[in-house]
Amino acid sequence: MASRRELEARVMDAGRRNSRAAVLFHTHMAERIGLNATDTKALDLVMQSGPLTPGDLARATGLTSAAVTTLLDRLESRGLVERSPDPDDRRRVRVSACPHATDVVAEHLLPFLTELHARLARFDDAELVAIAQFMELGAELAMKHALLGSDE
Repeated sequence: MASRRELEARVMDAGRRNSRAAVLFHTHMAERIGLNATDTKALDLVMQSGPLTPGDLARATGLTSAAVTTLLDRLESRGLVERSPDPDDRRRVRVSACPHATDVVAEHLLPFLTELHARLARFDDAELVAIAQFMELGAELAMKHALLGSDE
């Protein structure tokens, strides 16, 4: 059996390879949709979190408000998001994903997700809990470090 140090090194190496593969996958998918990777990840955030204000999106991504405005212009021109008045504060807008966005993303993402889901079947429930915990920890740490300088 491998030592703790060897196991940790294996996990760290797999994380690096997963990160590279994720960047390449999302960049390729974005190009096929006709967007850039930042646009598709922002779209994913809107699709997952429901209606957001542009300010919410800026805070969640670390982008400037000007960059978010330009990003939303691109997504809106493609029919992927829509801006509508905030029902609670007419000075603000809410950004929602259009139904068309799900179709566009699913066309490119569904084959990958289908295969990934099939591969998850090899893990028992306890292993899936450990995998989910590790993925959540990694995402939390990555966001923490990605956004460290965003308020400057």
